[in-house]
Amino acid sequence: PLPYDTSTPLEAMVERETIKPTLRLRVQMGRMLFKFLKLNKSLPAHTFFLDHFQLPDLTSNEDPTARQFYEAVAGRAADGYEIYKRAANNPAGFFDGMETTALTAASITAIKDIVLPQFIKWFDQLYFQPPQNQSAWQPERMEYNFNVNVPMGPTQKASINADEYAGGRLDWTDFDFKSQTLIFGITGFPEVGDQMADVFLPSIVNFKGMPHPRFWQMEAGNMDFGKIEKSPAGIVGLLLAEYGLTYSNDWFLLPYPAKINSTCSMQGIIVTDVFGQRSFVAPAGTTNNNNWQDFALFNITRNNQPAAKGQLFYLPPVVSAMQESEPLERVYFMRDEMANLMWAIEDIIPAETGGGKKIVQVAPPDPVPNPDPETWRYTLGTTVPEHWIPFVSVHKPGSEKEIRFQRARMPNTKPAACVLLTENQPVHFIEEQEVPRSGVIVERSVQRIRWMNGRTFLWVGRRKITGRGEGSSGLTFDRID
Repeated sequence: PLPYDTSTPLEAMVERETIKPTLRLRVQMGRMLFKFLKLNKSLPAHTFFLDHFQLPDLTSNEDPTARQFYEAVAGRAADGYEIYKRAANNPAGFFDGMETTALTAASITAIKDIVLPQFIKWFDQLYFQPPQNQSAWQPERMEYNFNVNVPMGPTQKASINADEYAGGRLDWTDFDFKSQTLIFGITGFPEVGDQMADVFLPSIVNFKGMPHPRFWQMEAGNMDFGKIEKSPAGIVGLLLAEYGLTYSNDWFLLPYPAKINSTCSMQGIIVTDVFGQRSFVAPAGTTNNNNWQDFALFNITRNNQPAAKGQLFYLPPVVSAMQESEPLERVYFMRDEMANLMWAIEDIIPAETGGGKKIVQVAPPDPVPNPDPETWRYTLGTTVPEHWIPFVSVHKPGSEKEIRFQRARMPNTKPAACVLLTENQPVHFIEEQEVPRSGVIVERSVQRIRWMNGRTFLWVGRRKITGRGEGSSGLTFDRID
């Protein structure tokens, strides 16, 4: 549990994750440290940090761009990320176990008391990270899961959860009310402390192509409901046409301003007609009759229940506009029924030079033709590209019918390179229902916004979207040619 107010966007609080260091980030942090040393006139410590915090050797890296970048900065830049970790974990004992004869006592004091605190503050303000590697991401479901405790009175609280937030844009529709998480033994919605009333004139809902209420007025030609071509089985299209042509003037818009990061519960409206008569209209779904017909808008539903009896609405403080980088990672999850596997296909992997690196798919080599067509040749198994990571079906614990996918590995191949496929060690599971026949695509990217208070937030988030359908890897076993 973390305290929360509107000084931080809720999306950033939920999606943020610990930054994974690359060579570019290490060099960037090292250069910033040297700037702080220069500002505090401690530049002679430059050689000390170069000797004790060397960059990781990438001379054997397969990426030629990473090797060239390393050769350009090796010996000229310090590993700023390792300096940050050591200073953040033990600021008082930063120099313990290191040879400091090249530094004066004044330089050591200035570095410990001035330079390193400035360096840590700069990095913490630049990247918005969770405390102690906390994360709301569920790798086995490839989505975010979190709860928000909502005060419902002076001593009472309720809990609303977003257990299937797939990333991208957070909104009030992602939340559900969990009645079983009410504390203090409450079984239903408690009484709301502050009750308010507002008076306004309703306005008719308008949309393009809407019929006019007067028969002698011409309709707008932006949309022609008569040209909707649907079969008798196209229920959704027919309902849309019936709504637009018959019942469109029965809908009204009732504006009610609400503050962000607040909850409200609509008790009902009192309608005053042209004759001065007043009628009380309760929210839909407040009675126990015909629960299967319950219909409601703009309220949070309860888990495993047809409707929300309390009419609770939560307005989360979320982002309206965001800057997003190109993906740092992109993985396609695809069903392969012929091979009885699920594949995680790496399309973009993190690059040491920053950003993501597109993988160029190389087809496996063609099998060597049989020199003697009159003889039989046995093949144990074919191959697939190296960036195709297999997930095999395994039984769930205590069940003989339900299965889930477990990360595997093709023989004589390298492990996965993406964080999405390597963050769970040594075993990585994915629930079967999370990868339907259409497949899914999961991405990691850097996101940046400027919030209401003027502060800039920069974090790494994830997103899950619909895939491209089933596919076939061509993987076969026990083949005879």
